[in-house]
Amino acid sequence: EVEFILAPGTEAPASMVMMFADYNSIGVADMCVQTQHNILTPRGAQLRDPLAWSDSLDEIKRRWVDAGRADSVWGGHNWPRWGKDAVAEYIGKQSRLFRFIHDQTVFLLNKGYDAREIAEVLTLPPALAKEWFNRGYYGVTIFNVKAVYQKYLGWFDNNPVSLWRLPDTTFAALYARYLPRSGGSLLEAARLAYADGSYRWVVEALELIRLAPGEWDSSVYAEAMNLQADAFEQMAYAAESGVWRNYFLTGAWRNRDERFRNLLDTAAIAAMGPDTVRNMGTKQILDSLATQINGLTDASSFTGTVLWEIDGNKYQTRMEDHVLWTRDSSIFTNSPPDVTITMTRDDLNLALFGQSAGTSWLEILLLNENVKADGDRNLLLNIARLSHITPPALPEPGQPLAAE
Repeated sequence: EVEFILAPGTEAPASMVMMFADYNSIGVADMCVQTQHNILTPRGAQLRDPLAWSDSLDEIKRRWVDAGRADSVWGGHNWPRWGKDAVAEYIGKQSRLFRFIHDQTVFLLNKGYDAREIAEVLTLPPALAKEWFNRGYYGVTIFNVKAVYQKYLGWFDNNPVSLWRLPDTTFAALYARYLPRSGGSLLEAARLAYADGSYRWVVEALELIRLAPGEWDSSVYAEAMNLQADAFEQMAYAAESGVWRNYFLTGAWRNRDERFRNLLDTAAIAAMGPDTVRNMGTKQILDSLATQINGLTDASSFTGTVLWEIDGNKYQTRMEDHVLWTRDSSIFTNSPPDVTITMTRDDLNLALFGQSAGTSWLEILLLNENVKADGDRNLLLNIARLSHITPPALPEPGQPLAAE
């Protein structure tokens, strides 16, 4: 007899795994391999869903391994693993690997990091990184976090310079044309290009100055920002799309107005509005908590389980290996929870409505006298504190990057 679990949208658009009950053995296809897999392949393929991948592996572990029905697992590319504990660790930690990459990428993109910046600061916690089967012998964390960014925000990083970049060969050819004529001055080269109407090259070249203000003389920097603003305006005049015109004019405004620059640098309050909250499923809300906490800090190394009882429905949230995830009652772990929270969906909504900058909705929830917490309520507070920990900063110029 063979049992199947369908896992579409994971390692492949159509995927399934098999349980050979007579042999206590799981054929996991390519869902697990003895290395970190690709969320997006460098060769080019349809983007895979790391959340669906993680959920499917978790379902395999709960249904077949934790239930004591499997003591071996094998796949299409590598060697088998033997023994219930080894199989549970293998499938469980690969599930948490994909969830960590997903959740912490979303956490950082919500803090304003672009894809390349996230790739430089997001590193796996030791509990996941020390496992040989999570190492980047095939897929690589640096590449996979960019894939998650692409899944949600696409290739555009919201910088008006990036909206219509020149092809590399064109940029290089114009660089070779203008720089020698300018005597080696990037600013002078940009002036020559502006006079020729090469506005796209101007904004790209001067971006090298804008992003490194401390490396340039203040007068050179100011002139470069004014010239880039002029070029943005010329591109705005020529733009048929109102969206593109607004991006280019915003770039010009940013360069010329310090008050506007300060406004752009102000952190946004990532609170969900009442209509959004009311139309989200309860599990969706609990799932979103995983993307609101900093799992990149040692403070997130604790383990614990929360049982939620909300309007008669049960959900289980577990923190393990710096990863937070929620299951519904059909796939609970057998271990008892550290704390049980009993409340209504209205209580949950009120906590989210009351969220503001510097607060977590978990903290607001526990202030509600109608919410009952049986057990270690500090577990929730520890999770809430992770939302207040500052994300890692990019290294200063000249310092080695985290990914190196």
